[in-house]
Amino acid sequence: FICSSNNNIGRISLMLQRLRRELGTRLILDDDDDDEIYSFPTLSALASCTEQRLRELGFGYRAPYVVETSKQLQELGGSDFLFQL
Repeated sequence: FICSSNNNIGRISLMLQRLRRELGTRLILDDDDDDEIYSFPTLSALASCTEQRLRELGFGYRAPYVVETSKQLQELGGSDFLFQL
């Protein structure tokens, strides 16, 4: 949701692709066309990312919101908290 603010689908897709490649785990390497597919990063991986790095990945003014939200979710219990929602 944070990534979609004042944005278009193409740019949102690119931001999330960069985020997954940077912080996610590689799931698939398709040898036919050299496509790599990455998981969405864990909450702890997101919380460890800096605002500057997110800006470099194209998140712009959204970067501090991603950092702060991930840290707040960690403080609330991380994945356990999210699974209880």
